[in-house]
Amino acid sequence: MGVMTIENDPFAEIFIEDARQEIEIKQAAALGVVIKASAHLEDGLRDAFSSLVGSKYAAVVAGGQGTEWLVDNCRAVLKVHREIAPDNKSPIDSALLLCKAANARRNELVHGVKTEGNWDGSLAILRSRRLTHVVTMQPWTLREIYDVAQALWDAAIDLWEAMKSAVSPQTMALGQVLGREDSDDYALADQDGSPERSK
Repeated sequence: MGVMTIENDPFAEIFIEDARQEIEIKQAAALGVVIKASAHLEDGLRDAFSSLVGSKYAAVVAGGQGTEWLVDNCRAVLKVHREIAPDNKSPIDSALLLCKAANARRNELVHGVKTEGNWDGSLAILRSRRLTHVVTMQPWTLREIYDVAQALWDAAIDLWEAMKSAVSPQTMALGQVLGREDSDDYALADQDGSPERSK
């Protein structure tokens, strides 16, 4: 009877496959946290844009815009804002730059091509670059992936804190006004028994 090895062990393949699936589940969970944090940051940036513009209708312009657009346009409005004190502008601008940096790191992770992960739990990301045929490969550990999510959360919190110190609570909430008004209209129509709302 021969010596049992991984190559001839009937249970080894099952064990390896289970271990691989466990790693993939952990990687997917980490990426999910990044996506959630990214969406939270975008929501905060849309609210900041509406607050800086000073109109509930700014939410229409900000709707569907990505992080880069929101950061750049928040900074452009902030630069010429007459009602925000210079001492309050600097923390907002610093927070916006943190948002930009966190989003750039997030893009490196999310927009690359994910290849099969390594046994240490790291995820290999392949990225192509403009004006070159060279494809680069970068390993991302689970810790690094979670660090991206944390940077997104931290940037969103810093922006919220900076905006809270610079504008009134009413101005902070401008980005949500139209949505609340729509909800109020819906509730009133439903109470009136409107056919459109009661279907």
